[in-house]
Amino acid sequence: MDKNKKGFIRYLKNVENKNITEIARRIGADRKTIRRALTLDSDDNHRKRPSKLDPFKKRIEHILSLNPAISNVLILEKIKQEGYKGGKSILGDYLLKMHRKNKEAFNHIETLPGIEAQVDWTSCGRISCGEHNRKLYLFCMVLSYSRYMYIAFTTSMDSDTFMACHIKAFRFFGGIPKTLLYDNLKSVVSFRYDKEITFNERFSDFALYYGFKIKVCNVRRGNEKGKVERAIRYVKENFLMRENYENFDLIKVEASRWLRETANKRIHSTTRKKPFDMLNEEKDFLLILPPSDYDYPLPRPLNARKDCLFTFDANRYSIPSQYYNKPLIFKAYIKRITVVCEKETIAEHNRCYDKHQTIKNPAHYAALNAYKKRARQSESIERFENLCPEAKDYLKGLMKNQVNVHYHINQILSLEQIFDQTAVAGALVRALSFGAFHWEFIKNILLNTQRSETGPQPMIADKQALMNIRVKAPNLAHYDKLTKKGNSK
Repeated sequence: MDKNKKGFIRYLKNVENKNITEIARRIGADRKTIRRALTLDSDDNHRKRPSKLDPFKKRIEHILSLNPAISNVLILEKIKQEGYKGGKSILGDYLLKMHRKNKEAFNHIETLPGIEAQVDWTSCGRISCGEHNRKLYLFCMVLSYSRYMYIAFTTSMDSDTFMACHIKAFRFFGGIPKTLLYDNLKSVVSFRYDKEITFNERFSDFALYYGFKIKVCNVRRGNEKGKVERAIRYVKENFLMRENYENFDLIKVEASRWLRETANKRIHSTTRKKPFDMLNEEKDFLLILPPSDYDYPLPRPLNARKDCLFTFDANRYSIPSQYYNKPLIFKAYIKRITVVCEKETIAEHNRCYDKHQTIKNPAHYAALNAYKKRARQSESIERFENLCPEAKDYLKGLMKNQVNVHYHINQILSLEQIFDQTAVAGALVRALSFGAFHWEFIKNILLNTQRSETGPQPMIADKQALMNIRVKAPNLAHYDKLTKKGNSK
């Protein structure tokens, strides 16, 4: 029974002096119900049943005072060890009341121009990067005064990508805010215990280079960076809801256009101004960009394979073959991969975000191919000199009389496939005695020797010789005479 009806019952009893039967008839309820309503003046007069949780409430308050973020499950385990026999539902209801009771009120704080920007990451599912898919992440930085926003879609949340996004954001803003506010990200905070914070060493060096101060929120206080939280929600509810972007390249291009044409030119719900217009007021208060960008990629040791390729992020990249056995490092930038040997860049590739691709530079294998060619030529010369003792003298004659010595050597060695090695060696000795330094002289000596021993042999003609054969055209008059004789019969 609600409070209004109970109040009307009390009015009928106390003011109009109606008895229980008359009140029951007028209200349309049972007399026991009327009597119960008159006995209990208010909900506070209900006799409360003792709860199994009552003896442990002070203990629970003490646990929460030590660690406000502790989970219900851990609290349940602690009080069960101390004798609690109840269930988790009673505990959950009590903790919900406690949280509502202790709910904080927040003051809306506005910052001065150029003082602060807020930074955060979020996951956005997966996206195609060619033949394969990768995880998609959104980086967002918002200037706290103007609400001018920068976003970047990435396939990683590592520290190199994190710093690269900062550099792009600073360029986009045309300056650097004096303070950057973060959540307790691993890329920013290496260790934290209560108020004691140890910042990531590499990121501290990055911040020192650009001159901004690192500031982090309190644990589980996302409201302290509400501007960037709302900006991320705005991106998800507007840009990402427009269409299903097909691939990584497309979403980056469309995000850049959306930033310029829509996000930073809308009327902001809080400031009631366009962020683009407010940036003009804030830009003069930003720190000046340094003359060159921070070299953010972490140098990584390179383990090249025998095919002069190394693997990074599920793809393979080539290196110059002459550096195969030397100590190398590589750096992975957002758009390129560079390979360094003793502070000298020896290779550079466009970075691939697909998977299982091989990116080769043909120039990296030029030295290897030249070496292999020289090795093959050296092997041919060695085989040629082993034909007979006179082969070295014949080689000297070839070098004096022919331009392409290796061609003649290979052609002479190929004759071993038709004639045996002894015959080729004998022909070479005869050609040397005649001063005939050409592979075809060797071939003709071999053929003539074979004819004299076995009689006429089929000629071995090359293609050019066949093309030079001329056949005499027949006299067609003979056919005309034959035709006339046939007609006379």
